[in-house]
Amino acid sequence: VINREMPKKDFLQIKNENWMEINKKFTPYGLQLYLYLAKNKDGFKLALSQAAAEKAAGIKKTTFDKYVKRFIAEGYLVKRSGNVYDFYERPHCQPKQEN
Repeated sequence: VINREMPKKDFLQIKNENWMEINKKFTPYGLQLYLYLAKNKDGFKLALSQAAAEKAAGIKKTTFDKYVKRFIAEGYLVKRSGNVYDFYERPHCQPKQEN
């Protein structure tokens, strides 16, 4: 029997297949960073900051740096412009830059 507290403002809605795939591919530390990003509302903008990730979720610098690079390489974080990235729950193709 599962006994849950129903959230009034903070809640997590992610397809099981998405977070389970991350857990297999990236280990629990990668999952930790993934959930930190995925917990936000669609369209929400946040500063991708190791200090903020550590304060909010206990994500250490080495873990943060390693998995940000891996998420970029695999298409979970896609550079939009400058230092702005889009986060996707599943790998996403690099968008074509407009001239």
